[in-house]
Amino acid sequence: MEEEQEEIVSGYCRAWNQSRTVVCEYRESREGILLVTDCDYPNCVHSGSCEVIKKVRQDV
Repeated sequence: MEEEQEEIVSGYCRAWNQSRTVVCEYRESREGILLVTDCDYPNCVHSGSCEVIKKVRQDV
């Protein structure tokens, strides 16, 4: 059974040009599917190079 997890990550946000803390909820699976964030990811223009989301994906 897949269980949803919550991760809180801090890092530099290029869109806001400042440090941000982002809450991410994801389902634990082989893919580590990211479900919800409290920022504009994946619609952000910087989503391809987002350091905050990169940290989340490394921790999963």
